[in-house]
Amino acid sequence: MKTILLIGLFMKKILLLLLFAYSVSVSATALGLDSLKVSLPSLRWALQLKLPGYEQQSMDLNSQSEGRYISAFNDSSGVYVSVGMEENVQQLTDSREMRDIGWTQLKRFFVERQALVLDSTQYGSGDCAFSDYFIVSINGIIVNQRNVVAYILRNNICITIQLIKSHYTDADAEHFNQVFNNVKITSPYSHASIEHFMDGTIYFNHGDYLLAAKTLQKALDMDKTDQLLNKDQLYWLISNLGLAYGLSGHIGRAVSVLNDGIAMDSFFPMFYYNLAYVYARVDNLTETIYYLLQANMYKKNMPKGERLPNPKKDKLFQKYWQNSKFKEALRTM
Repeated sequence: MKTILLIGLFMKKILLLLLFAYSVSVSATALGLDSLKVSLPSLRWALQLKLPGYEQQSMDLNSQSEGRYISAFNDSSGVYVSVGMEENVQQLTDSREMRDIGWTQLKRFFVERQALVLDSTQYGSGDCAFSDYFIVSINGIIVNQRNVVAYILRNNICITIQLIKSHYTDADAEHFNQVFNNVKITSPYSHASIEHFMDGTIYFNHGDYLLAAKTLQKALDMDKTDQLLNKDQLYWLISNLGLAYGLSGHIGRAVSVLNDGIAMDSFFPMFYYNLAYVYARVDNLTETIYYLLQANMYKKNMPKGERLPNPKKDKLFQKYWQNSKFKEALRTM
């Protein structure tokens, strides 16, 4: 397997390139990697790259502070591209400071991985700062790998673009230039509802319910205009938005969103199930049981391949597991 050395995006951590896929980036799928736009939920501009022939390898979001990380690979050229965008939480002053901190961390990583590095250089061009270095071997494995990293600080947002090519030859310079020469900022940039939906879902799965609620609400509001979400996506959006509001303590908003869902489709069981949990949050056992029974009544309407969660095993209802009324209600289910 190829050994790839990837910088720690925005100096937070150093890691090896993950050769598996996260949830797919909307920016990537909506327009294709021929015109990849990378943005954050709060931004009204996007970083645009042209990556024809590349396939997305990974995508992840940082739920502690807004951040997005995408990697792609071109099988014919053997070039990896890693793109990251993150809030400037370290209050860095310019792109050169970004580069210098990143290079300091990389040097420690080179020592840890016994990497033999030659021909390293740092330089600047306009508002961009660059690190360019050649790795001969990592842990004794010959890789002959060239790495070029561009650092950009724009509107208090840190951006890195890294190109990696193992067994590099002079002919590969053209592939690097094709990527860097086609980087630009698109402004204004409008997020689609499905983009906010997928971002919010990732935040939800990461357990950052406050940020999930904020992002999913944007998706719901935007869908009223662009109507890009299909029925299943819209229903899961409403279900998770209500639950995210409940889990982050916004009970009134949670009840309102889920009741709007029920008004939209009174046969979808997850609206009731999540509403039952919201009432459990405020210790309203009567309403909790009522909505669980309603959810059970319509459980056959779960989307294909999905099953209604079992409240006997769902930790959302753990505090009621030994309650006699709750257990009696579950027996009727």
